Amino acid sequence: MNSKEILEADPLLKTSEVARLLGIGRTLVYELITAGALPEPVRIGPRAVRHSSRAILAYRESGYQGPIGK
Repeated sequence: MNSKEILEADPLLKTSEVARLLGIGRTLVYELITAGALPEPVRIGPRAVRHSSRAILAYRESGYQGPIGK
């Protein structure tokens, strides 16, 4: 499988897109990553990261209940 096929099979999302999908703010996305609830994003450049859409959708479908500790 080449890189184009991988990206088509698992599109990469911006942090703002992840926040919108989960209905939370970007800061909470980073807190969830730090807490280990979400996987580390993929670095695609010196200042750019993307998130696996499969991992984010799996997290959402697993029953995300809201902010950490609430």
